[in-house]
Amino acid sequence: MTREFFGSVQSPRWMQLDLAIVIALALAAFVSALMSVSVVIALPLVASLVLFLPGYALLNAVIVGSSLSALERVVIAIAASISMTIAVGLLMAVLGISIERVTWALALTGISLAGAVVAWVRRLRNGVPGPTLSFARTEWRQMAIVVIAGLIVANVLAANRIIAVDQFGLPPAQLWMIEGNDPYNVNVGFRADSGGGDYRLTVSAGGQLIHEFDVTAKPSETWETNLALTPQERAQQVIARLYADDDQIEQRDVVLQPLPSNAP
Repeated sequence: MTREFFGSVQSPRWMQLDLAIVIALALAAFVSALMSVSVVIALPLVASLVLFLPGYALLNAVIVGSSLSALERVVIAIAASISMTIAVGLLMAVLGISIERVTWALALTGISLAGAVVAWVRRLRNGVPGPTLSFARTEWRQMAIVVIAGLIVANVLAANRIIAVDQFGLPPAQLWMIEGNDPYNVNVGFRADSGGGDYRLTVSAGGQLIHEFDVTAKPSETWETNLALTPQERAQQVIARLYADDDQIEQRDVVLQPLPSNAP
């Protein structure tokens, strides 16, 4: 059983439209990684560089001709791209290369460009015409493959999110302790993380606890209060510490240095 999708689009023999698009998207993704562009623009470009472009370029460099359907090429490209992204990260770690957004984008862009150029040259040498974007006869089993590929991508993205949260957690976005016009009056506050919850904020002077607050905050909610410190307390180091729930290790701390002895 089949279903109509799109008609065929045939490009000139010398013009490999799909490879030209791969090259353009790879370069655009690398530029977006170098520059501070809008997330709306950068996210789809970077996603294509991680999940599709290098795999598609190398697949077409290896297999010239139409032995695979368009859907089969897409599915294989996604799987190959994910594998190469992981392999690139491992290789960079082994070689001692800093794993950052730009270096990772540079490596994947290089793979995509190299694969696209090789595929382009091989097609011209073998007389393979430009791409035929034909989905006129798409069997249900091929549609099932596309659905499975989509689930694989969604699973990878979800797993990366979970791993990132497990490794880095969700610390409070900010903790502050700021002097006012009067150095003996300070404003102490924090902004909760994206999960919110119960927090404990303590203020000590010279190692002695002088204030303690138990606060239940909503996600990203801000809480603050004003404290009046005595000259004796202000003459010592004052430290504010923020704890989450019953955790005994502070998530954030802020230090005010002692006032000089000749301060008013």
